[in-house]
Amino acid sequence: MVTTAPAQSAADAAPQRPSDELIRRLNVIAGRIDDAIEGGRDTRERIGILEQRIEDMNQRQMRTFDTLEQRLDERLSPRIGEAVNAMVQPELASFRAPLEAQAVRLAAVENRLERVETIQVDSMSALDVRFGDVAYQTRLALAAAGLVTLCGIMVVLLR
Repeated sequence: MVTTAPAQSAADAAPQRPSDELIRRLNVIAGRIDDAIEGGRDTRERIGILEQRIEDMNQRQMRTFDTLEQRLDERLSPRIGEAVNAMVQPELASFRAPLEAQAVRLAAVENRLERVETIQVDSMSALDVRFGDVAYQTRLALAAAGLVTLCGIMVVLLR
């Protein structure tokens, strides 16, 4: 019995070699893991490409919308202006004749007023030359009369 105990401990101490079937299965699993990792990389690349395509499509759509809006503005703006003119012209024509007649009357009145103003300026200049001292004295007298009147009102109010 003494000899059997060391034989068992030697067998336990030596590592057991895995079976070929186990190694084959582990290799298959490792291959599948490698394939999954490679598939994940491919998927990420495809997702990146798809995101880039979506971004490019979005930019193209925005440019297309901007171009379309610009073309609509270019085509519709003149038509809208023409339509507004066509609608407003008859109304303006009905106001034009009375306004022109009024402008003629106002021009005549303006001419008369300019003549009157010229006559007044000339008359005032002539009066200033002839009655310069009298006008100054008259202004002083009127100012003094105003002061006397104010003083009289104050005296009456203070009593």
